[in-house]
Amino acid sequence: MFIKKIIYSSVNFFFDKFMYKLVDDDVVMSQKNYKSDISPEFLTDFRDIILFTYRYNFQDILSIFMEPERTSLYRKLNSNPTTDVGWGCMIRVIQMSISHGIRIYLRRMKCDDISVEKIINNFQDSRNSIFSIHNMVFKAYYNLGISPFSWIGPTTSSVIADILINENRDAIDNYKISSIVLKDGIIYKNITEKHFLGIEPECCTFIWLCTKLGARNFNIGAYKKSILLIMKQVPQFACIAGGHNNFNRALLVVGASMNYLYCLDPHTKILPLFSKKNFNREEFVQREPTKISWEDLNPSLSFVFACSGLSDFEEMCFNLRQINSDLFEAMECKNLYADVSFETDSGFLVL
Repeated sequence: MFIKKIIYSSVNFFFDKFMYKLVDDDVVMSQKNYKSDISPEFLTDFRDIILFTYRYNFQDILSIFMEPERTSLYRKLNSNPTTDVGWGCMIRVIQMSISHGIRIYLRRMKCDDISVEKIINNFQDSRNSIFSIHNMVFKAYYNLGISPFSWIGPTTSSVIADILINENRDAIDNYKISSIVLKDGIIYKNITEKHFLGIEPECCTFIWLCTKLGARNFNIGAYKKSILLIMKQVPQFACIAGGHNNFNRALLVVGASMNYLYCLDPHTKILPLFSKKNFNREEFVQREPTKISWEDLNPSLSFVFACSGLSDFEEMCFNLRQINSDLFEAMECKNLYADVSFETDSGFLVL
């Protein structure tokens, strides 16, 4: 208890010191402070983040399944849409999480030899693209038993991303990628250490730390300090895959101020399918951030980090524990009987 009080006091000290310079209009994003959300510097950096949105007229999703399963699914679902409007927003958020995490990692490693177009091409609306919506639906069905076109939440989406990344570790040009998903929000040392021992030291490793803020009553005030400090002080932090609490819409949170969270929103555009032949960088730009109040943040979310090696991961864990040791819990090993169940009901409060 005494140690917890010391940690809590130190967090408050660092937060108060940080917030002394942060007025209501100041925005924090990727460890940078901006004077306002309309400042040219902020808007330039925000517009540089890759946006993925709803698409239409792409190859039918069920085409990725083999016969006779494809016909069986078509009969069962009585649908074979060529658009993800209405059901694919969280998948688009996870696509943004992957692309943004890769770019955060490359900047930290001072690597600038991969173009934005090369990264985006891995997300074409085609069964042949590694991180396409087609492959995410396919993995959700075969690995998790989730019916195609189901609405899924942050944890389920993070697990799907984890599977695809670990099956395609050479996907991003000459750089290796890997992934660890922490479905119950606890950092298990035995699992993470084993993972890092089995990969290249400079591999970009995604950490999907899934959680539901508040076991019973959600009070965002209890977490605002922690989230602001993570955005400001944890270099491995990329984004939060989450959503709006009242409108059942998935969002990618990339920045924050004292009053608002700043998001990329997959609902802002509905465009024709994306393929390599029709690449247009402007289609992947959100000109103005979607702003939501802290109170509107849905408590079910996934913190997304991008680490380089075990020591970088351990540094991240140390910083997270200093910020909030209750929110970011670490254990030596995982209970074999503890696991997270996946849900696909119609509400947004879904892991």
